Amino acid sequence: MSSNISSEKTNESSTVSQVDPDYQKEIFLKQLGEHVYQQNMKKINAEFFNVTYGSFVRTLIDFYDSDADKCNEKLKAMGESIGSRLIDDFYSKVTNQIPRCSNLKDLGNTIAYVGFKMYINTVPRVIFDETNRTIKFRFESNANIFNKFVELPDDIKEKKLYYSNIVSGIIKAALAGIALNCDVEFISDTLLDDQYTDIQISNVTRIKDEVPMGQ
Repeated sequence: MSSNISSEKTNESSTVSQVDPDYQKEIFLKQLGEHVYQQNMKKINAEFFNVTYGSFVRTLIDFYDSDADKCNEKLKAMGESIGSRLIDDFYSKVTNQIPRCSNLKDLGNTIAYVGFKMYINTVPRVIFDETNRTIKFRFESNANIFNKFVELPDDIKEKKLYYSNIVSGIIKAALAGIALNCDVEFISDTLLDDQYTDIQISNVTRIKDEVPMGQ
């Protein structure tokens, strides 16, 4: 596997590699995400980002008279608009380095270790359900940058506003950009007093007659 970071190979035990044949690929993706974030990504002040995004969500809540369903739909739609463009930026930075995704595990690890790291400087835990063919991204504590310094009013919590639902739209549209159709949704959120923030990808299918970028 050729890349400008291939020399950064880890000295992890060969025993682990033998137990999990995908181990080296995961290590490479982690290194790639870190490298691209450090070398090629413009940084933004986290507090400024949170205040700006929070003001936007507050405006939506007021506009839709606290209708959480409509706010969730709007956030996801805006995310899809962003994701359809973000996939081009993603591939412009990693297309010559990123390995082909041959299964759901590769897809989930690439999104977590490279995508999330590049754009919000965090890496969620990736949970795969082979039986139901789902990928779940789990953010523990304050790992989700969107949720930092945020507390929702009780009435909004009860209505199930997914504050960072824009992320689900970004993921869905970005995957559509590589000819993958899927469902992406929040299934839990620490802002709603859940233990974790979980985003789930399910029903992944190939879009016919389209050739994925970088494949």
